[in-house]
Amino acid sequence: MRCLGAMALAAAVTFACTDARAQTPGEFWTGNDLLDKIRSVSEMDRSLALGYVMGAIDVGQGAHFCTPQITAGQARDIMRQHLEAVPAARHMLASTHIIYAFKKLWPCEQRTPAPGSRTM
Repeated sequence: MRCLGAMALAAAVTFACTDARAQTPGEFWTGNDLLDKIRSVSEMDRSLALGYVMGAIDVGQGAHFCTPQITAGQARDIMRQHLEAVPAARHMLASTHIIYAFKKLWPCEQRTPAPGSRTM
């Protein structure tokens, strides 16, 4: 049990020493937040940004856009370029930016509903 306590303390210290500008729990990232983390000198921030982008791509793939096989680095570069190009809109949610950028590059083909199927 002593080892578990030491691990919990180490985790608490690690999180306490992270970026002082970290979001409040429950606060969503904006495009500004995502771009700051993508550009950060902190490897932890860059990893968080990459994880955020990849997670949003996983969720949006097939529903909002249809990307070809791309690398995580390409996805990050696409988001960096997109966010740098739209400074006036960076206050919007980061997930909205990801959906927009990838849908613009790789929209899914229009699918015609099967006869008799219901659509919303």
